[in-house]
Amino acid sequence: MPHQIKVAGTTIRIWQTGSGSKILFVLPGYLQKPETWTEWLDQLPKGWRAVIIGMPGSVIRANEQHSIWKKQNWLELVRQLRDQFQPEEEVWLGYSLGGRLLLYLTGLSESRIHRIFLMSPDGLAPSLSEKLFLYHRWGQKPLKWLINQPETAKKLTDFLQKIRLMNQSGHHFIMRQLRDLSSLESGYHVVRIYTNAQPNRRQLRKVAMNPGFLVWAIWGESDHVRPIEQSRSLWKYFEDVHLTAVPGGHTWPRHRPELLKEWLEVGLQEEY
Repeated sequence: MPHQIKVAGTTIRIWQTGSGSKILFVLPGYLQKPETWTEWLDQLPKGWRAVIIGMPGSVIRANEQHSIWKKQNWLELVRQLRDQFQPEEEVWLGYSLGGRLLLYLTGLSESRIHRIFLMSPDGLAPSLSEKLFLYHRWGQKPLKWLINQPETAKKLTDFLQKIRLMNQSGHHFIMRQLRDLSSLESGYHVVRIYTNAQPNRRQLRKVAMNPGFLVWAIWGESDHVRPIEQSRSLWKYFEDVHLTAVPGGHTWPRHRPELLKEWLEVGLQEEY
């Protein structure tokens, strides 16, 4: 059973694997089940424990959405996690949408997050998903109308392919995203992350100057959701980045969890 933390009236559920005093805090991707991460992270290096945080749109319900989005409440969540687990050391990991939130939190100097692991993170460059999520702010009716207009949707995907915002297999991706976003329970939360958790380059560069600050990143070589070319933007935020490319697309950990294990073994045991 997951633990629960209350932040501004919102129940945050957290899962654990391992029993060490060094903590890897994990912010999963959009609609990812935290239980998936407990399977991926069941063999961390000795002394490490993973704490997986239930992300909005996955396990935070729509009727609990009202207050979590303020900056001070995200910082309160970080504080409560530290108080509960009392980490001897800590590293924060963000995957996809969770990576965007991690970049935002890291840029808040009050968070005191100085070691981050990024897995194909969102928030580094404009993306198709961001445009879709912002489009959702117009209301649900346009999305549902578009879903029911296959010819219109096809024209949109053709246009996005021409301007290189989508690969040739992207039609199914956009339709899946639109269907997800037409659900208030998931789409509302994601839109709020996109509109509230904007990574700030100036703040991140300032935070990155702190002694011991570390960025590790890993990307799927054939990622069409967050193309590996976006990784170049990391150097706009940080001067020193350890970047690893692995075979696979955006969901490479699902198919090659052993690569995630190897990457973490090296990164978590690095001397700083």
